[in-house]
Amino acid sequence: VSVIVYNYNYGEFLEQCLKSVVNQTYENVEILFTDNASEDDSWRIALDFSSQYPDLFSISKHRRNRGSSANFRHWHSQLSGHYHIGLCADDVLHPKCIELSVRALEANKDCAFLIFARSLIQGDSTESFEPPFLNFDCIMDPPGLSLLYMMTVFNATNSQVIYRTPKSP
Repeated sequence: VSVIVYNYNYGEFLEQCLKSVVNQTYENVEILFTDNASEDDSWRIALDFSSQYPDLFSISKHRRNRGSSANFRHWHSQLSGHYHIGLCADDVLHPKCIELSVRALEANKDCAFLIFARSLIQGDSTESFEPPFLNFDCIMDPPGLSLLYMMTVFNATNSQVIYRTPKSP
C-alpha cells in the first residue's frame, strides 16, 4: 500500500500523522511524503522519520509552493503499491485502517475504491472522530449508485478513500 502524505505547514500535526501510518498493523506499506515549501518544522520532522524508517519513506520538498493539487499529485506516477491513499498531514489513521481496507478490497476484486471514516488532529493535538460517509457497508454497483456518489456534495475527502492502483499498460 502506497500512502502519500501531502503537507503544507502542518508541522504541529505531522508527527501524529506519520506515527499513525508507521504503526499500522498492515506492514507492507510505503510512505511517500511531499512537502509544499513549508515554512515551519515540517521538513525536519519528515527527515527524522525518514532516517528512523529508511525502508518505508521517500520524501520530497518543493522549492516553491506549487498549490495543493500539484502537491497531492506529486507521487502518483511512482506508486508501487497495489493500493494507495492520499493522507492530509493533519489526519491520522486507525491502527487497523489499512489492514481492514486491504482485506475488504481483496474480498471484492471488482471494487475500485473503499471509503472509511477518519479522525482529525485538532490544534490541541487531540483527535476528533468524524462520522462515516454511510452508517452501513455497501457496494455501489455501476452505473447506479456510484454515479450518484460521484455527484453528491457529501463526497469523502482524499484521506477517507483507499484506491486500487491502476496497472500500467
